[in-house]
Amino acid sequence: MHFVQESLPWHVRYLYYTGTLPNITGVGLASVGLEFAITEPVNCRTHTTEAQPFVAIANAESSGVITGMGPDEEELIPLEGEFLCLFAGEGTFEGTGSVTTVPSCTEGAESITVSLISGGGGEGEEASPSLCPAPTVEFSRVATEGLARRTVTINAGSEPLTVRSISLGSTSYFAVTDPNGCIGARLAERGTCSFHVLFDAPGERERTLRTTLTVETSIRTLEDAVAAST
Repeated sequence: MHFVQESLPWHVRYLYYTGTLPNITGVGLASVGLEFAITEPVNCRTHTTEAQPFVAIANAESSGVITGMGPDEEELIPLEGEFLCLFAGEGTFEGTGSVTTVPSCTEGAESITVSLISGGGGEGEEASPSLCPAPTVEFSRVATEGLARRTVTINAGSEPLTVRSISLGSTSYFAVTDPNGCIGARLAERGTCSFHVLFDAPGERERTLRTTLTVETSIRTLEDAVAAST
C-alpha cells in the first residue's frame, strides 16, 4: 500500500475531541481526498470523500502534547478498482501511528512529524540524513569586525550513523566549533547533534563571503552552503 501523491493536497478538518475541557485526551481529524493504492493481493484504491473521510484520532497528554495517532476503525472507506475490490465493498484502516519531534531550521523551535502505519507495524516513512538549516547557513549582515554564530543540526534519519568529520571549504573568516562532540559521535535512528559555525567579519563593509560546509557520515556526505555579508 502506498500514497497516491497525485491526490495532493488533502483537506484535513477538525471533527471532535475526547476528554473533558480543559483536559483533552484526543482529537478526531478527518482527511478528504486522501488516496491509497493497494497492489497486493489485488489492485485496489481507497479514495476518501466528504461523506466517507479517513478519520484519525490524535492522542494527547494532559499537557496537550500529541503522543500518537490511530485510525477510527469504525469509519468505512469505499474500495475501487478491479472486480474483486468492488466485490469487497468497503474497508477500514488499521494500525497505529508514531509522533516524533524533529528540529526546526529556526533555532530553539521544533516541529512534529506524524506517520500513520497501516497493518499495525513498521517503522514509518524512510528519512535520509540531513543538515538543518539547509541548503544555506545564512548569517545575513554582520557588523564589520563582529563575531556571529549559527547553530547547525545533523539529523540521522531512519538509520543510525557515525559522524566522521565536519569541515569548511574555506577557513578565512569562518570556523567550526563542536561543543557537543558531534565529530566521532554515533547517532541513533532519528538522533541529532548540533555544532556551531562562526563568522569573524572582516573590517570592510559591503563584502559577501561564502564557503562550503561538509559533514562526512558513515552513510553519506552532507553539504551546505555558508553565506555572510558585512
